[in-house]
Amino acid sequence: MINILMIDEVSSIKGFSEFLNSKSSTQVNIKYKCSDGLEGLEMINKYQDDIDCIVLSLVLPSLDGVGILKYLKKENINKRVILYTYNTNLDLLKLLGEYRILFVLYKGMDLGLLEDRIIDIGALKKKEELENKRDRKSTRLNSSHITI
Repeated sequence: MINILMIDEVSSIKGFSEFLNSKSSTQVNIKYKCSDGLEGLEMINKYQDDIDCIVLSLVLPSLDGVGILKYLKKENINKRVILYTYNTNLDLLKLLGEYRILFVLYKGMDLGLLEDRIIDIGALKKKEELENKRDRKSTRLNSSHITI
C-alpha cells in the first residue's frame, strides 16, 4: 500500500477518494489529507516516515505549494511529489525543477492517471529500498573481510 498525503482543495481530495473507493484500490491509500498549506507542513513533520508520496496543489490557503516545496528542500525532507495543478505556466514549472517533483499532472485529467503515477512512485520506492538493502549487505560483507 502506498500512503499518500494529499494537500489540495477539499473537492479534489473528495473526488480522488471516491474514485479510489469505486474501484476498490488496494495499492493507493490517501492516509493523510488537508486543504491548507500550513496544515500540510504539520502533517509532513508529524508523519513523514509514513508518507510515501505527496500530491500537492500550487494554490492553497496560508502557504502555497511553492512554499511547501521550499520548506521540504530547506529541511532536507526527501519526499516524492506529484504536482497536481490547474497551472500550465511552463516558466513556473521550469523554476520548480530544483525540487523533487516526479510528475506534473493537470487537474481535470483522468483520475486513473493520477493513480497510475502514484503506483509508479510506489514501484520506484521499492526499487530504491532493494538497492539500499543490497548496498548495506555488500558493505557488511566487505567490512567482514578486512584484516590488519
